[in-house]
Amino acid sequence: MYDRARAAVLEPTSATHAQSTALTIDYLQVQAAAALVKMHDTRTVLPQYLSSQGGELCAGNTVQGHADTLGCEASNDKFAESVFGTFDRMLKRSEGLSREAASGLAHAMHHKSFVQGDAVARRKPQEPPPPGIGFFMTLPVQEQRGLVEYCRLTQRSERVIDRQDNAEVAAYVKAKVKTNSEIELHNLITEWGYGLSFFDRWQQRGVSTNAAMNAGIGGCDSAQAKLDWLREQIEMRTRGLQWVEFKAKWSSSNDENIGTVDELAAHLRTIIEHERARRAAGELPSSAPAPILRRKSFKDLGTPTAQALALAEQRLEYSAEELRAKAVAERARLEAAGEIDAVSDVQPAVPPDFGDLEGKELDLRWRYYTVENGKRVQQYIWCTGVVVEVADGRTTKRSARCKSTLPWGAVRIRWPEDVEYGECETFVWSVLKPADWNKECHLGWRYSVKELQKRRQA
Repeated sequence: MYDRARAAVLEPTSATHAQSTALTIDYLQVQAAAALVKMHDTRTVLPQYLSSQGGELCAGNTVQGHADTLGCEASNDKFAESVFGTFDRMLKRSEGLSREAASGLAHAMHHKSFVQGDAVARRKPQEPPPPGIGFFMTLPVQEQRGLVEYCRLTQRSERVIDRQDNAEVAAYVKAKVKTNSEIELHNLITEWGYGLSFFDRWQQRGVSTNAAMNAGIGGCDSAQAKLDWLREQIEMRTRGLQWVEFKAKWSSSNDENIGTVDELAAHLRTIIEHERARRAAGELPSSAPAPILRRKSFKDLGTPTAQALALAEQRLEYSAEELRAKAVAERARLEAAGEIDAVSDVQPAVPPDFGDLEGKELDLRWRYYTVENGKRVQQYIWCTGVVVEVADGRTTKRSARCKSTLPWGAVRIRWPEDVEYGECETFVWSVLKPADWNKECHLGWRYSVKELQKRRQA
């Protein structure tokens, strides 16, 4: 086949093939180059089989394995996979069944013993196979006797090994069941941790009218900012309030309108209408509800095995207080990992008036630079300081020698002494913008934790 294909490309017999020879070779070169790139891709297992890449499983590193399998079947045939599948099925269906018994059942099923003679009650049995068939019967008599004697002598010791194997399999199944339950519990607690964050955002910044929604969209300066704002508003309900029936699609390869500003805005309007009805009925939650993870359900095919029943019945039971405590701890972990920001979650939706900032403690998102691998890299950190003076926009200057006045929005902040970095107390003028309120940008600003506590106590 290879010779015929090669001849068809390099030695065409028809005029049509001759005209396309050059283009065909170009295609083959492109395909070959792409195949080499794919085979050398370290994200796949393919390089492990290549000698040129020093793969662990290449022919040069598995000489003994190749020598041991010379003459063997190149693929699984019915005498390998079918028999093993039957043997494995017997073990799964009958918990505690010995390997010896499972082997006998697999042998009987493979030779149709259950459709012959007295094993068939309601239909005509098949004729038994002629005597003398099977691999065993083709062996010399001495080897047949030797195999029978070996089985007789090793029967008890093999049963001990079988019991040990059964115990290991049972322990594995039990550990697998426990692992699956732990994974489900971890996913639930993680989702609840995010839910706590989105619930706080909903309480502080969730819009409740279409007019407020339109104002929020109008306050965004780009299409991506509008999409981000809409997504957060929707997830405040779908993850913070667990209204999973309103879960939105953010994009679709089949419909270009899915995930657009207009489509998400219409979806948010539907949610707001539902929220208005729930508020009027007094049905809005006062705290973040626990999420309900959906499990895939499948129709039972046949009789469930003992392992399947154990997996279905396995439960990890915790009280509501224990689960909420785990969710709070998970939220703290997510915050430490930079996934969420609890301080940002509880900030007011509208920035305070600049005239009221004097004496307030603020967080400012400050940019500084570090050196990593010889390169200058910028990083951001929230720094806490107290506003000691606010520029009036007409007469306030940075210093007596300055000729220009500071604009409205400039504040003089006292930065406390930082013993760890050897920095003394300093006073710095910074210009704050209402658009940067609670934003992840340079000179983004917000209330500090201590200031938020004062506002709650007021």
